[in-house]
Parts: sequence; C-alpha cells; structure tokens
Amino acid sequence: MSKKMDSLQISIGKYLQPEESQKFIIPEFQRPYSWTIENCDLLIEDINSFLDGEKGSYYYFGAMVINKEDNVLSIIDGQQRTITFILLLKALLIKINEICANDNNNKKARNRRADIINLLYGISKDNISDTPCEDDIEIYKNYKLIENKSISEPYKDDLNIIMKSKDLNEARNNVSEKKYKKHDNKYSAYFRNFKFFCEEINKIKTPERVTFFVEKLLNDCNIIKIECAEFEQAIDVFNSLNSKGLPLTDPDIITSSLYANCKNEEERKAFDDKWQDLLKSIQELEKNNICDLNSLLMQHMYYLRAKNGDTGEDGSNVTTPGLRKYYLEKNKKILLEPICFCKSLSNIANKWLEIQKVPLLKLLLMYNENVKLFLSSYLYRFIDQDIPNINLEVILSCMLRLFVVLELVDKPFSSTEFKIFLFKEQKKLIDNYCSEGQISEHFNAHIKKFWLEEKTELKNRIIESNKKILVYLNEFLFAKEKHKKFDIPDKCDIEHIMPSSGKDIEAIRKNAEIENKEDFNQLVNQIGNKILLDASINRSLGHSWFETKLKGYKTCIEKEKNYPIAKSLVETYTDINNPVWNKNKIIDASNRAANRIIRFIFND
Repeated sequence: MSKKMDSLQISIGKYLQPEESQKFIIPEFQRPYSWTIENCDLLIEDINSFLDGEKGSYYYFGAMVINKEDNVLSIIDGQQRTITFILLLKALLIKINEICANDNNNKKARNRRADIINLLYGISKDNISDTPCEDDIEIYKNYKLIENKSISEPYKDDLNIIMKSKDLNEARNNVSEKKYKKHDNKYSAYFRNFKFFCEEINKIKTPERVTFFVEKLLNDCNIIKIECAEFEQAIDVFNSLNSKGLPLTDPDIITSSLYANCKNEEERKAFDDKWQDLLKSIQELEKNNICDLNSLLMQHMYYLRAKNGDTGEDGSNVTTPGLRKYYLEKNKKILLEPICFCKSLSNIANKWLEIQKVPLLKLLLMYNENVKLFLSSYLYRFIDQDIPNINLEVILSCMLRLFVVLELVDKPFSSTEFKIFLFKEQKKLIDNYCSEGQISEHFNAHIKKFWLEEKTELKNRIIESNKKILVYLNEFLFAKEKHKKFDIPDKCDIEHIMPSSGKDIEAIRKNAEIENKEDFNQLVNQIGNKILLDASINRSLGHSWFETKLKGYKTCIEKEKNYPIAKSLVETYTDINNPVWNKNKIIDASNRAANRIIRFIFND
C-alpha cells in the first residue's frame, strides 16, 4: 500500500518555513536553474497587479510536489519557483535593511525584516535585532534553507554566496563569472535574477509599499503543496499535473529512478561520480552535435533489444517502445544496478568521443539522425578496445551508401528497404563473429536488389538534386579519387561556380552559351556547378565572373586545404587566358559527379 500523500494550499511564507531540522533538497536529477529576466519580470508584474487588486483575495503560484523522507524535503516539481522566491526575498531583505537603518522607528519594516530572516535563515524572531548589525553577518553565514544536489547545475554555489552576502555588491564580488562573456552575460541565472530583483525593488517609491509587498508575498501568495512519502508517488503526481514548470523528460525520470535504486550512501556517491563523468562526455559530444543523454539512452535500448532478440528472429519487429516504457516498465531490472548502467552509457559515449572527428562519420551524420541508433550497436563491439580504422570505414561507407539512396528515392525511412533492413542487419552489427566484409556484402546485395535497375534514374536525380549533402559527398569522393585527405571544413558554404543571379547575369549567361533563362536556371543548380568554399570568401565573391572567382578559390585553398574541387579548378584554369565556365563544362562536371556517386552507392 502506498504511504500517505498530503495536499494543502499554503502561503509562500509557510511553504518556505519547514519544521525544525527539516531542509529542502534539489535532487541530483534536476535541471539547472534557468529562469530568465523575462520570467522574473513577469513575476514582479503579477505580484504588483495582485497588490493593487481586490482586498482579501489570494494569488496562486501553482503546485509544488515534494517527496518527504525523514527530514528531507526533495523538490520534485517547483525548484525554479522556489529558488526564485528565495532570491526575491533576499533582495527584499536588503531593501528592508536600508529602510530600518534609516528609520529605526518603522515598526512594520522591523517586523518584515524579522519575518524574512526567520524564513531564510531559520533564526527565531526573538534573536533578530530591530536594525541591521554585525550579528546579521553571522546569521547570513549559516544559511542552509536549501541544498542543491543537482549534478547538472554548474553554478549551485552561487545561491549560497548570494544568501551569505550582506548586499548586492558583496554578492557580485564573490559569485562565479563565465569566461569570455561580458556584462551581465558573464553571470549565472542566480545572480542575474537577484540583481534584477534588487534593481526593481529599489524602484519602489515608499517604505510602506515595500513592507506591503513583503506582507502580501508571504501571507497572501499561495501554492498547493503536495507532499508524498514515496519517490515514485511524487513522480506520478508530478506527471499528472499541468504545472507551470517544464515537464520532466524521459531521461529525467530514468535518472531519478537510478538514484532511487542506489542501495546506500556509498553507492550513491560512486554513482554521482560516474554520472558526472558521463555528463562531461555528453557535453563534449553535444558541442559537435553527436548526441545527448536522450540519444544515448535510445542507442542503448536499440542495442539491448537486438542483443536480447526483442526485434524478432528476422529483425522484423521494428515497433520501438518509448524510453520510459522500455526502462521503467518492460526492463525494470536494468535500472537496479545504477553503476553498471551508467558504465554502459559511458562506454558508448567514449566510443563516440573516440571517432567523432572521423571525416566519413561527420559526412554520414549530415544525412539522417537514425544512423546513430544502428552505428552505435556496431560500436558496442569495441567497448574494451580501439576500433580499427579500416573496419570502421567499411561500416561507415555501408551506412552512408544506404542513406544516400534514401535521399534520392521517394520512400520514407520507415519502409522495408531502409528501417526493416537495418533492424535485420543490427544483429550482424553487434555480432563479433560477423566480419565487416560480410556486412558490406549484405549491404551491397540489398542495394543492388532494390535499386540496380534504377541506376540511370538515380544518376539523373543526383545531377538535378538541390540537396546540399550531395555536394559534400561529391567533394569527399573527389578527394578520395585523387588520393587526397579530406575533412569537412568548419565554416563553408555551397558555392555556385556560375552565379544564379546578379547585375551581370545576362552577360554571364550569354558568355556561357546558354540560350534561355529556363535552361540557365536548370543548369546553374546542377551538382556540377556546385563546390564547397570558405564561407567568408564565398560571400565576398558574390556574383562575380569565373575569372574573378578563380582568384578567390586560390585564396581559399591557400587558407584551407580541404577544398579539393576548388583546388582542381585553380590548377586547371589559372594559366588560361580569359577562362570560361560554360554550359558544356557544367554538364560534363555534373555527369562526372553523378557517376562518382553512383559508383560509390553500388560499390563499383
């Protein structure tokens, strides 16, 4: 039987005053504090509107879901609002202190000062002086209302620093600053919002309005506090609410379940350490758009389903459950060993880190996100060893060929020729006894079975396609054909050798021997008229004539070596007087590019 759950409408003042020895905890799985100035501005506006509204009314700030175990109050839903209320009250305290220092006979200000210090610092009102004094410094130092255990929060100390500071300037001098950021952008959300509150409260014209603001905030601004004695119950309640916060994602729920399954404090600490390392790896992978935590969990699920035979003998069971359903309903046992589970995710994350700069992988990941789900299954082969470059290249090429076809044909990924084939092939991808050569033969046979008779049609589609990724592929294959190294440059554009517009376009068209605008528009967009080029140089060339563009291409390849077709054009035309890029040259280049890609697709 589930333990008791209490639901009660209470004021902000009562919510922020837990019983003696109790304290709030922000659990390890929670997101970082992320409220913006806009959120805080709306909060201030709402409160001010409420102050000026009908007397005797209440303002409602939504529900807070708390998991109460012993004396620990874990905030399952409401951490953003709770932290924001605390920052607002600290800013109000600073203003109230100024009022009390200037007028020690202001009884309302003294009472509100006592109310805030009592709430934020747990000090009995009898032990609080009427006006600010040296004792306040010691009181601030002992702040402990809320402890942030989130392993995703890089600035958790900033809240404590603010709460232990006597004023805004002291907080500013001690909070963290982000490198390479300027002005307020160099501060965390904690300090930015705190500073905003201080500035807004300083705009309040009278002491009476300030004390009224504090009184109404603490006593007449309410929340619904839902207190659950079981963690799973608190999560279920949260998921059923239409709360003001962002809903927990599947990774959030899975992470919280892993924490709940830690058997003791020692295991929890070990899990924390490993999870932190995993998150650092994920941050690095996210920089290069490789994958995030959700993607890793999905990849692990695909691997486990193939390993356990959940996809059927022939891989035809392509119906994939959601992450939450798979890990929390169908395979609960997987999460009973949190450290082992974390290690599995870290292993595959490390494999991605190992290969993330491989040019062929970068090219492949430009095509379709689904490729990661199947490629990761292959990576699991090499958890405890390095991946041989030649073996990896074979698998990457196989997948790239299939996904290039997907770009060219009028069929969705979910069709038999793609998704179902990959599900069938996944068992071979995870099987150490199935060689890369055998896998390549399967891909060859599959591609030829479905598309060999359509080779001419595929070639025509390549020539006429406007898909940028085919331009990248052509550059890569051209470099390979010339035995040159190639990597995708960080900042590059698709350059039209013959421009498609500009003030000289009519003269350029006639010079290129293209008779009418319809033929011209069709030709300039063919793959043979497109190359990769440094973005800044490409923009500077604009709609120039071919002879001018060659000079730009030369500058580009002197700056960066990874533009093989631009380099080839420079080598071919630089010593020719009045070089011309015309209709026949575009057709010839398009045919050569299309043939190059066709040979790659069919592994000829």
